[in-house]
Amino acid sequence: YHNVGAGSLKRWIQQYLTGGLANLERPVHNRRYPKKLKLRAVGDYQNHRLPNKEILLKYDIRGLSQLRDWVILYNNGKEPVRKRVRKMGRKVSYDEKIEIVKWVLKHNHD
Repeated sequence: YHNVGAGSLKRWIQQYLTGGLANLERPVHNRRYPKKLKLRAVGDYQNHRLPNKEILLKYDIRGLSQLRDWVILYNNGKEPVRKRVRKMGRKVSYDEKIEIVKWVLKHNHD
């Protein structure tokens, strides 16, 4: 239905169940979590103190994959801290993309 994959649908349902309609909106910026929160959430996850859904609710974590990434880092002897993300280039409009492709096709004779 609407060509939506099963994985996406499951993730959307989980987001809806944990945070309502507001949790389905794409955030403008990535959410940042304090190191102490990450460590407490990892501890609850590893010690099975709470079901996964409750951990997500308790610590206001958007998705289970985020929590699992922190657990993997922690289990590999690394602290679950924020990764540095490469800065993206400027946004290119649709019209600019067309012009760029035309220019490349015109000048690329390989």
